[in-house]
Amino acid sequence: VHENQGGYREALNSYKRWKTTLDTIYSEKNTRAVFESEARYAAEKQKILDQMTFDKDIAEQKLKSQTKLYLLLGAFASLVAIFVVVLWIRQNSSEKEKTVLLHQIELIKERAATQFISVEGRRKGMKLDKGKLETHLGTALGESSWNILTAIYEKPTISNREIAQQVFLSLEGVSSSLRRMYRSFEVTSGSSKNLKVALVTKAIKISLGELGKDVPLRIGNHKVNRLEELLPGRWKKSETGKI
Repeated sequence: VHENQGGYREALNSYKRWKTTLDTIYSEKNTRAVFESEARYAAEKQKILDQMTFDKDIAEQKLKSQTKLYLLLGAFASLVAIFVVVLWIRQNSSEKEKTVLLHQIELIKERAATQFISVEGRRKGMKLDKGKLETHLGTALGESSWNILTAIYEKPTISNREIAQQVFLSLEGVSSSLRRMYRSFEVTSGSSKNLKVALVTKAIKISLGELGKDVPLRIGNHKVNRLEELLPGRWKKSETGKI
């Protein structure tokens, strides 16, 4: 308008003001765009950092869980190994004790056979003496207990099930009678598997009047006079000092 009216100076000033305003607007837009860009960058950067922190926490938790799992597995494996070793030691000790007891029974029977000679000069098989056993116990032996004891004497390694079939008792009846006899005869053993063998060993000694006497026996090339030499701490004695 100023230019058309010949006011060139005013027209120039108006143009400069317009240009300044336009530059200001453009500068503000650029500044806003820069701010928005920086904000987006900061947000993206924070998002990445948060994700990295999250991933790190997850990895640490996973590592801790794996470590606990490995520790538990290691502890379990150690317990299993210890259990197996203890079981093997107990089994080995039980078998050793059983060997000693069975050997002693055979030795006593063999020696007793030389003491019982028939009129014809033949050896007579040794039998348990019920009278001596009852005298030792101070009470009478029931028929079932006597039959069970005789069955064990004939076969020291006999099982409870075989005894039940042989003496016509229930399995629980046999077990109950054996428990009573263990208490009455004061029988102990390093393993419950050897209690029957220990019981008949003591019954034989009572029948022969040898209870409390040392019976020499030989295991391989090793000769011993007492069970304690082969089973230290495993063969207990009663308060009277008898086996």
